[in-house]
Amino acid sequence: MLLSSIPNLLSLSRVVLAPVVFWFLISERLGLASVLFLLASLSDWADGWLARAFSWQSRLGQLLDPIADKLLVFLTCLGLALADKLPWWLFCLIIGRDILILICGLLTLWRGWHVTLTPSWISKINTALQFSLILDCLINPFLPDYLTYLSFAQEMIYTVAITTVVSGIDYAYRFLRQLLCHPSRRSLT
Repeated sequence: MLLSSIPNLLSLSRVVLAPVVFWFLISERLGLASVLFLLASLSDWADGWLARAFSWQSRLGQLLDPIADKLLVFLTCLGLALADKLPWWLFCLIIGRDILILICGLLTLWRGWHVTLTPSWISKINTALQFSLILDCLINPFLPDYLTYLSFAQEMIYTVAITTVVSGIDYAYRFLRQLLCHPSRRSLT
């Protein structure tokens, strides 16, 4: 095994862990779901750090990493919404943004457009806040009553909602700007 494939293997581990976390959530095994989600979150940080630190970036990693993140967030948020630990409106907002990104990506592939789909700083902040909110929702039931004030889930719900909307608008704006301002990037097929 080549060391340069470690980031891709870490991304792939998130793809595998996402349905397992979901299963533990709907089976009401929050402890196991929390531990696995934390491991998956750490793998997200580790694969990015390794890819940048050692120049182990690859085309597969550029595709696999966001897919793994979106699958993990989707299934975990769905499980938390089903367990009434996350509001459905926030779940719909998060998934709506991801569907927008998916549609842009599929249009790019289908039409043969040469549009670069890279995450912006607000998108990275949004992902970090989503992961933090999810972790807080998972861990909060295990806190003793006198420590529940440490939970920041209620405040984070609105912060995640705002960053989700802003990052979705930013993504759509950058996608359309690149597409419309650079007609040579579009294929006429």
